[in-house]
Amino acid sequence: MSDNSESPDQKTQQMDKWKCGHCGEDIETIKGRRPTICENPICGKKGNFVPLTGPYRFFKIGRFGVTFIPGRLGEDIKKEFRFATMKDNEEVYVYLGGVYQKGGEVLIKKEARERLTDELARESYINETVAHVKETTYVDRKEFDNPYNLIAVKNGLLDVLTGELQPHTPETLVIAKLPVHYDKGADCPKIRKFLSEIHNAEDIRTVQEMVGYCLLRRYPFAVAFMLSW
Repeated sequence: MSDNSESPDQKTQQMDKWKCGHCGEDIETIKGRRPTICENPICGKKGNFVPLTGPYRFFKIGRFGVTFIPGRLGEDIKKEFRFATMKDNEEVYVYLGGVYQKGGEVLIKKEARERLTDELARESYINETVAHVKETTYVDRKEFDNPYNLIAVKNGLLDVLTGELQPHTPETLVIAKLPVHYDKGADCPKIRKFLSEIHNAEDIRTVQEMVGYCLLRRYPFAVAFMLSW
């Protein structure tokens, strides 16, 4: 039995699952609402219900009320998304599409509100959740430069030194992605023809290396390039 009587269309509504702490009976309530009495006729006791799904998982339920636990909600969101918070300015990045993108804080707020539902969502709860995620995902900005030889493309992480293509992974902190698919066997006859028209054969390799050097995320050598023809 829940704190609201069952309506005819209750089966079409989203439901939360609970377990009676006395007899172990599984109980369902309309999303965002708490049961008051165990539906098991042998038990029929009040209180001591454990939330299995729904927003009350993020609260400590006591005899005299409920207390929001931001860490529970924050960790639940982190199970679905990967975040990185810059130590220098607390800007939150979220891993989407193979790279870390801005807008992490907005996403956390959206996910927190959806998980809490309109009945339980409060600005203070949402802000506390954001703070928890930030405090548990800090990284130094310089970590986004390592390894400097990996760049993100549509179909993976390309090592520009070896030509090896690796799968995307949140373990590699990258914030930019080239909007191209890497094809190791692809040729570029028009570019080769153009280079052969403006450079000597012995200089073409150097020009290609110059362009490749510009793809590095960090420049280990202090060099400048000057082209003339």
